[in-house]
Amino acid sequence: IITYLKLYGKKLGYLINFNETLLKNGFKRVVYNI
Repeated sequence: IITYLKLYGKKLGYLINFNETLLKNGFKRVVYNI
């Protein structure tokens, strides 16, 4: 996901794991500082 943040010039992204019992527990926030 860091590669996509670099390519599109974004600083914040989310990684979602759909295998969690509660969907809100599957969200992971990824921050890329340039």
